[in-house]
Amino acid sequence: MFGIEISAASFLAGLAVGGFFAGVVIFVYFLCAYRELDAAYQAQILEWLQRRDAGGNKTP
Repeated sequence: MFGIEISAASFLAGLAVGGFFAGVVIFVYFLCAYRELDAAYQAQILEWLQRRDAGGNKTP
């Protein structure tokens, strides 16, 4: 009986630790993806500003 409870507790603890590390990995992945997206968006805005200053297209 105690062996089943200990294995269940260790399984839940391992699940919690594994879920935590998976959450950290997913968070870092999304953070990197967001930074790349942000850089691409900044480049698009910069291009639009240069075209606007040159008298080109007025919409982004």
